Amino acid sequence: MDAFADILNRPSGEAPKPVPLPAGTYVCLIDGPHKTSKVGQDQTDVAEFTLKVLQVVQANEEEIAAVEGGVLGKTISARFFITEKALYRLDEFLEKLGIAKGLPYKQALAECPGKTVIISVIQKPSPDGTRLFNEIRSYATP
Repeated sequence: MDAFADILNRPSGEAPKPVPLPAGTYVCLIDGPHKTSKVGQDQTDVAEFTLKVLQVVQANEEEIAAVEGGVLGKTISARFFITEKALYRLDEFLEKLGIAKGLPYKQALAECPGKTVIISVIQKPSPDGTRLFNEIRSYATP
């Protein structure tokens, strides 16, 4: 049975909420090509990368130990809005990855998979205060 059919056969109301990574600093691998989508009321274009945790640089040891299955291999999304006002954030990210300036964005984005980056992560409450989610505060060169 495929994963989708397996999920559809489960009883509803029992899905666990995702547990965010503890606040801290992690070395991550860009796991695969970026995905593009549109988000929000304005349907803003975004490029989103999946980052896979390879190493914990700094985080609360008790919080790390409490994560079922550990944090290594867990993923976090890095999302970049593709607008004139926000494009500088993507430029900064590409610079941390060592991707040459001056490339067309299409080519620069295609060079990202397999690169490593250090991320600083915090936990933020959801607007309704019912759960926590991760926010990447900064990127650094490994």
